[in-house]
Amino acid sequence: MASIGLLAAGMAHEVGTPLAAIMGYAELLEGDGQEDAASRDYGRRISQECARIDRIVRGLLDYSRPRNSDVEAVDIPRLIADSIELMTQQGAFKGIRVNTYFEENLAPALADGHQLQQVLINLMLNSRDAMPDGGRLTVRATSEGENRAGLFREGVRVDVHDSGSGIPSEHLEYLFEPFFTTKPPGRGTGLGLAIAARIIEGFGGSIDVRSTLGRGSCFTLRLPAISKKGAR
Repeated sequence: MASIGLLAAGMAHEVGTPLAAIMGYAELLEGDGQEDAASRDYGRRISQECARIDRIVRGLLDYSRPRNSDVEAVDIPRLIADSIELMTQQGAFKGIRVNTYFEENLAPALADGHQLQQVLINLMLNSRDAMPDGGRLTVRATSEGENRAGLFREGVRVDVHDSGSGIPSEHLEYLFEPFFTTKPPGRGTGLGLAIAARIIEGFGGSIDVRSTLGRGSCFTLRLPAISKKGAR
């Protein structure tokens, strides 16, 4: 991982500088002053592919050198609701029915709220992509684990379930590996789930998936919880 981190940092610098120049010239090529429609189209395509390269390099950096987590008590139902509202305002759920279920008096999770929201949004976008013709997305937050006299619970569980196309069983074991993706070329970098796993594991939690072809997928996050006796 240290070697990958050094490689990614070098790529970000060495590739980033000429890439910025290419993107600048591409913007000029597709500018309003161009009368040639073909030239504008070429400029647009160059910009799109450069942006994809930039996402890959930044994703590799995020995977190999994850940021330090500012771990604190996180209100999971509120974070989920805020994330859904944000995506709804951006039109991400057109044709999709979104349902939520939050257990009452759910203990706060021990996590970095900003990074956890990044994971949730990534999972919900993947669910959306698995339902191009519409469907149902359900996000549940419940307690899970040991409960001693109601004083604390071992963890918080978050399920992100969709009614999409599902994932072939032979692909499931590779989903959290870098650069593995089931999306068509150009639609994904294959780093989103790998980064999500690194983030969740950094909190002391875990992520796994269950899926059935034609019936959808369910990604499950398990996070440490906060209780009256402190972190568990």
